[in-house]
Amino acid sequence: MVDLSTHIERSKDDTNGVVDDWTYRRLLGHYSFRVARAATEATLRTAVLGTRAGFSVARGCCAVTGRAVEGAVHSLPLPLPGRAHVSSLVHSTHRRVQRALCATEHCTLTGMKFSGLALESCLKYLTGKQVLEDGTELSGIVESILEFYKLASFVTLDLRGISLLEMTRALYAIACLQRVFGPLSVPCPAGEDGEHTEGLVEGLVDLDTDASDSSSEELESGRRSAETATSSAGSAASRPSAWQMEEMHVMTKYSIASYGRLFLSMWDKKPQLLGLSEEEVIAKYTGGEPDWVLHREEATLFRPAHFVAMDHEFRLVVVAVRGTLGVSDTLCDVACTGVALELPDGAAGEAHAGFLRAARALDDLLRPVVRRALLLAPGYQLRLCGHSMGAGVAALLAGLWRKDYPTLHCYGFGPACATTLSLSRSLASHITSVVLGNDFVTRLSLGTITDLRNAVVTLCRDAEPGLLDRITAEAVEVIRHRHRVRSAAPAPAAPSCAR
Repeated sequence: MVDLSTHIERSKDDTNGVVDDWTYRRLLGHYSFRVARAATEATLRTAVLGTRAGFSVARGCCAVTGRAVEGAVHSLPLPLPGRAHVSSLVHSTHRRVQRALCATEHCTLTGMKFSGLALESCLKYLTGKQVLEDGTELSGIVESILEFYKLASFVTLDLRGISLLEMTRALYAIACLQRVFGPLSVPCPAGEDGEHTEGLVEGLVDLDTDASDSSSEELESGRRSAETATSSAGSAASRPSAWQMEEMHVMTKYSIASYGRLFLSMWDKKPQLLGLSEEEVIAKYTGGEPDWVLHREEATLFRPAHFVAMDHEFRLVVVAVRGTLGVSDTLCDVACTGVALELPDGAAGEAHAGFLRAARALDDLLRPVVRRALLLAPGYQLRLCGHSMGAGVAALLAGLWRKDYPTLHCYGFGPACATTLSLSRSLASHITSVVLGNDFVTRLSLGTITDLRNAVVTLCRDAEPGLLDRITAEAVEVIRHRHRVRSAAPAPAAPSCAR
């Protein structure tokens, strides 16, 4: 990773060689991790050598013992068939013990290998963590667990007394109703239709292949003209332009790269990524250079993993936030109670408590990094992106920064629910969300869980007798009728090819 002190020295507001507190803490954490990792690697290598030596000695002892037993058997006054039977029994036992030792050695060494990866992640967590404003890491973990317990008690309070069979029947009836009437979804904006949106999505391939034909200057001019155009907050009626679709495609790569080399090596089935640094992996997935990465941090409690990078091809400063990939991220997810939020520009509503806490932690940490990057690169635009939980945190971070950076934009892929509807509408002009089909993550929230609980309670307790059976039977009949209609419909004729 390129040291930020080099960028500070090049900046116009250089402080005469004085290193600020943020850079000092960053370098201290970096070198502390390197020392701890070297000590851990030396310890693990010593343990591996000791393990291999121990198993080699055990196999040698097993072989010597087998020969001694076999010699003792031959010296016994036994008939020839009995001696052969005992000798074969000794041989088979010896082979089984040898196989068991080999299998145990393999499992032990494999476990050590994965323990080394886990220790490396743990060291990154320990050397990179910062004490929270309201207490230590342990107090934050206990607070999250207690909050989740209270939330689970609230959700399951009305379900007491309902058997598991009745709950299952009610959920099946609700699923049948959704199959008949379709899932709840947001209608297309005025002036839009599904075919146009589908064509835009399919056009991503064309945009990607024609990227060499359209220069970054053309995309930049399109971006400037669109940003200077007046648009009311929450108006989504305008169709995405070519540069917006191109930016969305670029932000997808940054969101994927935020998951790090360990996850990507397994998800993408590329073990060679483990031999690269995190900055090299980010550059490989985003098409940039390793020294374009200005800042990167691993996840701690209520501060997800993230990185800040410069994209000199599209003239962007990108903040990418990782989604859920660990225990600390899960604790941030389950802290899903709503808390009041008033943004600096006056917009108000409620937000996910864990996501808001994470967004404020990133605000304190990344605001000076982004400010320096934009000072070093005049004319560059600020973009935020993320996937799942990272998209929800990035959306709230965009709301906190919108007043200072009016031209910023956030791209969320499969975003988790982060705000109430009123606050979401006020942020709509600065956020683009991409949802695949009926992805449940984008629809899962405390409100939807409460609605589902209320529906189950109503069907199990307050409904008239036999209602669940009637709903299921009529829904199945409607589904079968639709299937028969589709089967009887003639297949569309294939278009004729002109010769």
